[in-house]
Amino acid sequence: MASSVAQAELRREKAWTLACFLVFLGSFCIVFRPIRLIAEEKFVDVFFVYRYEKAFGPGERQKDSLKDQLLQRLTKDKVAVEANVTFPTTTELKVRVPLQTREEAGDSDTKIQKILDEMVKENGKRIESQSDLSGFPDRELYRLGRIGFYRPKVHLKLGLDLQGGVHLVLKARTQNVEFEYKLADNAVDLIAALDAADKADGAAKPASAPTTSAAPATPAEKPAAATTAPATPAAPPEKPAAGATKPAAPAAPAEKPAAPSEKKPATTPDGGQPIRMAQLPDKPPPAGDATGEEDAPANAGKEETVSPEEAKLLSDEDLRQRVVDRMALLVARIKQDYGDQVGDPYGEVVGSNIAIVRTFVADPGSVKGKAAAEGHARILLLELQKVFPKATAKFAEPQVIDVPADAMQQVRDVVMKRIDRLGVSEAEVHTQGTDRVAVELPGVKDPDEAVRLIGTTARLEFRKVPSRYEPETTSEGAGKATHFRLKGSNEVVPTTLVYYEAPEFEGDKNILVGADLKANSANVGFDQQAQSCVNLALRPKGAKKFDRFAQDNFKEYLAIYLDRQVISAPVMNSRHFSGAVQISGGFKTVEEANELKILLNAGALPVPMDVVEQRTVSATLGADAVRQASRAGLVGVILVVLLMALVYRVPGVLADIALVGYGVFVLCGLVMFHATLTLPGILGFLLSLGMAVDANVIIFERLKEEMRQSATRPIAGCIRQAYERALTAIVDGNVTTVIAGVVLFLFGTGPIRGFAVTLLIGVVCHLFTALVVTRRFQNLLAGSRFGQNRKLYHC
Repeated sequence: MASSVAQAELRREKAWTLACFLVFLGSFCIVFRPIRLIAEEKFVDVFFVYRYEKAFGPGERQKDSLKDQLLQRLTKDKVAVEANVTFPTTTELKVRVPLQTREEAGDSDTKIQKILDEMVKENGKRIESQSDLSGFPDRELYRLGRIGFYRPKVHLKLGLDLQGGVHLVLKARTQNVEFEYKLADNAVDLIAALDAADKADGAAKPASAPTTSAAPATPAEKPAAATTAPATPAAPPEKPAAGATKPAAPAAPAEKPAAPSEKKPATTPDGGQPIRMAQLPDKPPPAGDATGEEDAPANAGKEETVSPEEAKLLSDEDLRQRVVDRMALLVARIKQDYGDQVGDPYGEVVGSNIAIVRTFVADPGSVKGKAAAEGHARILLLELQKVFPKATAKFAEPQVIDVPADAMQQVRDVVMKRIDRLGVSEAEVHTQGTDRVAVELPGVKDPDEAVRLIGTTARLEFRKVPSRYEPETTSEGAGKATHFRLKGSNEVVPTTLVYYEAPEFEGDKNILVGADLKANSANVGFDQQAQSCVNLALRPKGAKKFDRFAQDNFKEYLAIYLDRQVISAPVMNSRHFSGAVQISGGFKTVEEANELKILLNAGALPVPMDVVEQRTVSATLGADAVRQASRAGLVGVILVVLLMALVYRVPGVLADIALVGYGVFVLCGLVMFHATLTLPGILGFLLSLGMAVDANVIIFERLKEEMRQSATRPIAGCIRQAYERALTAIVDGNVTTVIAGVVLFLFGTGPIRGFAVTLLIGVVCHLFTALVVTRRFQNLLAGSRFGQNRKLYHC
């Protein structure tokens, strides 16, 4: 009878051991994925980085021009239909190309290098080139139909410190009071003020002259020549001929007025048709008064007539950049001299002649707050007039901007939504202080794309186009761009001017904003011309408001802005839209339309954000850290294995075998919980490897004691008693570790949470291997004739 019981127990132990082996085998397949379906070929992003001897120009104009030329050449030579060109550093040029095979990558790299050698000559010799092909799937060792056998490779999500990525710090603009100023009465006075300021800077601080890059082109001793524009010192602008000699860059789009009018959209039926990208309509909308008298009464007295020559000069990018540089110096000086009163001011330039400055006032609606805002207005106007003597305030009272009390929490939530829709795994988003948000994006290789999608405010606005402006569309690459020009002339005006001069509708310049859209209603489609578009659905209140505007402004222009940049300017060809809006014609690729969809569905940031820190983290540092940690971990594991075998003999060897299973189980747990492995996580894993044998140490010491006290008791009975009596101490010791891990996970951030996750999973796996796996091995050994030798247990 006893023999049959022993045989039954032995069969049960064999079944348990087989189950443990199957668990180990399944965990191994989950972690290393040696057998899996062969991935279908699909387009992946391949990055080519080229480094040159000389730096690219500090201004964006040279880079933008080179980018456009390169994209056109890549499309023309059929190297890549869709590509993206960025400048990671001053000496590097990065080209992102979607490719399908590794062979295409090598061919594309050769062609791109050949094109660059022809186009990029002023930056010297190309000294280095790198390509990132990590997006392609692994090559299979053996194929059996659709099943492939691969070299074992750990398939874990790696953190920013191990695989590289992008680290961003966004700073919120929490200024809640806005002041708007007109810097000069006309462009001549504006340039004269800038020349005088440049001359004063040159006399006082010769080293500061480079802060205004356009100054050398407009010598202060020749104010008459300077009135033509910084880049073309020729004749004064009051002469009609001088207007034609202005820089050609801003006027180039306007020299082709016939291009957008060649494709005239048919008038849509009045029956709820979606709004589409407008070229010029069949019949021009009512011209009205050129001074904008047909606009809302709130703006009727504020619109000014701008001559074509004046508009051309004010839209000159060189002049605007001079004003921007000067305003940056002014705002910095105001912050330095009056920081205790105005806090951290923020300034921006609209066109070339309007400056907007924002400051912070506590409780701006109270009497004390209004008095403080008036004090800010006096300080700002006084400082502006030191550089721009004819500067005047455009509004009698400062404009109050609504900043939510929980703005930073809203920013964090919106950023997380955008990241989730981007598909970036295990990104970290956390607030820093009272006005900053830090974002870590592992695996993202294009920092510009991350900034564009995460740092964009994404405020969508629908505004009427003032009657004295009309839009035009021009082709740019694979898509189209929208510009504005004065009616009756070919002079392009800055988009920001058109944005700020929009007339009011029902007490607000905005007809609709992003909050009027239904949640998650944006989706990407194609319009009647087979171009990418974004379809939107309005909330009932927004739909009624939009239909009221359409009825009152039939055949008028409507501009759609994203963060004050026009993305479409359709004509109202219907009086009823039934809450359906379509934005089309302004996207070069489907990806651009998809980016807008992501931004709109995630929601707009409650306050504008500026990127104050942008860092691309290389995976090289992480690889070195992993290599060093792995070497240290391997040495530690070898020492542990030798110690267990020497001290505890056969049970120690069994514990060493279980230790291998422990490592696989921990990695499997990380994969199944979608955890991200960081460098602290690796350290936690190595620490848990050392701790994984502590339960075995307690059990083995207890076993030695049981065998000494009961010399005649069977080995199996001693093993049973050792596990039962050691269980309490093992559980108590590991509960404290679990509590520490839970606290670290709940209150830690980033790498600390990674360490906590690894530690907690390690504790669970360590208990499983010590109490289940090792015990099964010992029971099997005790049931054999070999295992009856007490000398094997170092008693």
